Amino acid sequence: MIGQAAGTAAALCVEHETTPRGVYRSYLDDLQQQLLKDGATIIDLPGHDPRDLARSAAATASSEKTRPEGERMAAANVIDGFARITSTGRTSAWAPDPKQALPQWVELAWPAPQTFNSVHVTFLTRNNARSVSRWRCGRRACGVEWPTCLGTITAATCWRLSVRPPRGCAWCWWSSRATSRACARSASTTSRRGCWRSPAAPRACATCPTSRRKSPGTTAPTWVTGIDPKRLTGIVVDDREAEAVGNWPRSDYTRPYIGCGYAHDENSGKGAKSLRFRPKLPKDGTYEIRLAYSANGNRSAKVPVTIQTADGPKTVHVDQRVKPPIGGHSVSLGKFHLLRATAAVTVTNGGTSGYVTADAVWFVSTGY
Repeated sequence: MIGQAAGTAAALCVEHETTPRGVYRSYLDDLQQQLLKDGATIIDLPGHDPRDLARSAAATASSEKTRPEGERMAAANVIDGFARITSTGRTSAWAPDPKQALPQWVELAWPAPQTFNSVHVTFLTRNNARSVSRWRCGRRACGVEWPTCLGTITAATCWRLSVRPPRGCAWCWWSSRATSRACARSASTTSRRGCWRSPAAPRACATCPTSRRKSPGTTAPTWVTGIDPKRLTGIVVDDREAEAVGNWPRSDYTRPYIGCGYAHDENSGKGAKSLRFRPKLPKDGTYEIRLAYSANGNRSAKVPVTIQTADGPKTVHVDQRVKPPIGGHSVSLGKFHLLRATAAVTVTNGGTSGYVTADAVWFVSTGY
């Protein structure tokens, strides 16, 4: 919280050409409201940003829960300005009556069309998540059901958050800028929300990406926030589908990337970590193999990548300091004859100095 406040205050200093003392004297309210908007907690301080369209809406719900303590978790709580439990214990959140049948929903409606380009949703707690929350346009202005565009819908006057039976936990939204979108995974039957008008110029309605993959051992879908692997030629194996030895945390800091981010070796455990990519090839044949990775100056200059070919293993070294030539995300490792039963590509960090990253490996057939 302290670091977030300091960083936000520094940004205000730059924006208003002032000092930290000047922020305290003249822009303290701006700082507090921005922190609240970004998900920080300031005890008992409500949000009152004039750009928050939710505050001017009428909130209704299919049902409302009454807590044992007597508090009614009413629909109006989603627009009261509080995104966290107050010091008195009031949840300031909406929850449906658990005795009522699904689906349940909370809805914001305006008397006239509104223009907005981002929607912020705060769930009471992930630990209470029991079902997936889905968005849909109440007036179906653009004909989209799910996943739903949450961009600029000037023809719609209401939005609805529907609670569906359990199917994992995923919800997604787009901002109005074509180059800026955000996806998050969360779910709960208890929620708050806000609709914000930002200075960015709005654009036409666009649907959230529908492509998703299931991570190994999970049932929750992984929503694509980068390049959709289904749009690439050939067979793509994402880093989330690779067999990992050692710890390979994932990041989405550097774009472009395929899927939802890329894996890296933390620049540690040299020689003890690897990622093995096994494709499901239709048949034996010759394939061009491409490695997708995240380039940066702190990456390794000689990452060993071993291809299991029909003639045995072959190792290629990749300089990950250099931006990949294919789309800025991938480099060709060459053409190799592969056997459907044994084909594999392994990225290791043995003998490397610097970070080793791996985003995906794709196989493009060139003949048999």
